[in-house]
Amino acid sequence: MDTDKINAYRTGDGEWNQHGDIQYIQDVSEYIPLWVEEGTSGSLWDRDGSHYMEASHYELSGGQLARALSDALRSKGWSVTQIS
Repeated sequence: MDTDKINAYRTGDGEWNQHGDIQYIQDVSEYIPLWVEEGTSGSLWDRDGSHYMEASHYELSGGQLARALSDALRSKGWSVTQIS
């Protein structure tokens, strides 16, 4: 996701701000992809992560990128377990 295209917007009084915290002290746009991927807890709307980036990366590359990374890490002495 391109977080530069997720813009915060301060709404009027009594309305929910968009991509900002409740008081609109902090723009939280950059966290949205992480929250979608990994999920949230302790928020108003807790949710499980979608893990779509993880799944699509492996599916799109047919596992080739994961294998190349595993091989490169092994060549540096890492112990790598590949799960398919």
